[in-house]
Amino acid sequence: MRLGDGLLRSTFEELNSGEVIVLPTSRWMRVYTFYRILKSLEPDAIVFHFLTIDQAVMAWVARRLGVSSLLAAAGNPAPRNRLPRLKLMATIRLNRHIHCPIVCASRWVEKSLSETAVLPRWSCVVYNAVDVEVFGSVRSMRP
Repeated sequence: MRLGDGLLRSTFEELNSGEVIVLPTSRWMRVYTFYRILKSLEPDAIVFHFLTIDQAVMAWVARRLGVSSLLAAAGNPAPRNRLPRLKLMATIRLNRHIHCPIVCASRWVEKSLSETAVLPRWSCVVYNAVDVEVFGSVRSMRP
C-alpha cells in the first residue's frame, strides 16, 4: 500500500478500527519502523505474505526481539534470471538460518524454490487454489 492509496487505507482503518501504519519506502526506515512496531506490540507470531530480502531481514529482527513463530508465504516460483534468483537464494538461506518456514502455494512453487536453495525446516505446501475436479463434477450435475 502506498501513501497515496487513500481508499485502501480508509478500508483498512475501518476493518482494524484503529490506525493503519504504512511502512516507509526506504528499506532501512521500513525495517526501523517495523522494529518500533514490534517493540510496542510484542507479538507472539508474524506471517509475512511476501518472500524478499526485506521479509528475511524483518523476520531476523522479529526473531531477535523474541517473536517465537514466524512464517513466510510464497505464491510465485523462483525467477529464471540470475540476479533475482541469487536474491531469492539469499532470502531462503536467511529464512532457514532464523528458522522461518516458507509456505508455498503449490508443489510447483515448492519445487522451484527448493531447486534454488534448501528450504527451511517445516516448510510446506498450502494450496492457494480450488479443486477444479470438484467444480467440474458440480457443473456436470446441472440440468
